[in-house]
Amino acid sequence: MRDYLRLLKKQQEAGQEIRMDFDKVPIDRLKACAPGKSMGLQLADAASGAFFNALERDKFGNTEPRYLQSISPVLYRHEGNLWGYGFKIAPSEAKSGLIAKEESLKWLLEFK
Repeated sequence: MRDYLRLLKKQQEAGQEIRMDFDKVPIDRLKACAPGKSMGLQLADAASGAFFNALERDKFGNTEPRYLQSISPVLYRHEGNLWGYGFKIAPSEAKSGLIAKEESLKWLLEFK
């Protein structure tokens, strides 16, 4: 992970568009933790599961947005804006394209 982040930093310094503030990423202090050993990672894992279940269809073709909606109040927002900060879909064109066309995902357009 450290090597990858160092590579990204070099690419940014060479002028490539890498949108990361490396002053806030302590590359040399990063460490790996075993599953279940870090409360922060457990919270991130729970949030990832909520996002996954809200967007990915199960074997019956259903999605479950209620988990994501229930954690919405604690998602990060910048100046009140969730999209692109606490909730980022890549590529960004998916928001206006796939999401707008897919019936099971239209609720996302109202998600704030």
